[in-house]
Amino acid sequence: MSNTLRNDCGDTPNPIALWRSLKTANFKSRMRLAEDKQAPAAVLGVLSYDCDDRIRAAVADNQNTPYMTLLRLARDMADDIRYQLAENHNLPLQVLLVLESDENPYVRIRAQRTLDRIRADKEKTTTRLPLCDLATFVSLYRG
Repeated sequence: MSNTLRNDCGDTPNPIALWRSLKTANFKSRMRLAEDKQAPAAVLGVLSYDCDDRIRAAVADNQNTPYMTLLRLARDMADDIRYQLAENHNLPLQVLLVLESDENPYVRIRAQRTLDRIRADKEKTTTRLPLCDLATFVSLYRG
C-alpha cells in the first residue's frame, strides 16, 4: 500500500483513501489483496463490500478477515458466499450459529453439518481417563 493510504500516525490505513484506492483498482489487484493472508484487516473490510462476488468470497476465505467482517458476510446477499462460509470449520462459532438460521436451506444445513463436525472433532480430542476402583488406585499410587 502506498503512503497515501496511511493516516497522520503512519500506521493505520485512512479509510477514505483506502476506499478510493481500492474502488479504482482493477479486478486482479483487488483479488490479490483479498487472497493475501497478510492483508490488513482494514483492506479486507473494504473489500468485503466489493460488488464482485468473487472478491467477497476471497475475503470470506481469508484467515485474516476480522470477526465483524465475517459476521457481515454471513448476511451477504449472495447465497454462494454464505454457503462458502458455512463450509468453513475454522470460523468462529458465532458466525456458524448465524448461518445455522439462514433463510436458505442449503446454507442452513451446511452450517449445521459443519457445527456437527466441530462437535464430533471436539469429542474425539477430549481425553477421558478410565475409572478404577480404590484398591487399584492405591496400588498404582504406592508404586
